[in-house]
Amino acid sequence: IHAGYTPLHGGTPPQGVSYRDDLGDGAYDDALVWLKKIAAYCREQGVMLVLYQAPSCKRPVPARQAQLERDAAALGDVFLDFNAPARFDALGLESGDWYDALHFNCLGAEKFSRALARELAALGVQPGAADGALWAQRLDAFYNA
Repeated sequence: IHAGYTPLHGGTPPQGVSYRDDLGDGAYDDALVWLKKIAAYCREQGVMLVLYQAPSCKRPVPARQAQLERDAAALGDVFLDFNAPARFDALGLESGDWYDALHFNCLGAEKFSRALARELAALGVQPGAADGALWAQRLDAFYNA
């Protein structure tokens, strides 16, 4: 599933939930091939594979969602669906947190990042050491773009 955010305010906040099925023409199957490779690598390395579905107001049609859940259960150790009503509602999202129906703005991204961090911590996932120089380089590139 395509997910992300834009660091901008504004945009067109979503008007409720809608459904999409734009992963035809082999796009889902192509992505699944790579996910299987990632899952195999994680198993080989003894790494817990946590898959998540980012919150969105433009969600997969029910048949695609069911397929996604089956594939995630078969390949990952944990699947966190942030579109499930309890998780989605717990995020406390408001219309001002969205850039459009698929993408958060910086406010929504912060809320989601904190929720994801809490879920990962509950699974025992601990953050590694941050590379301060790399982050400074990325921030510099962002602000000077």
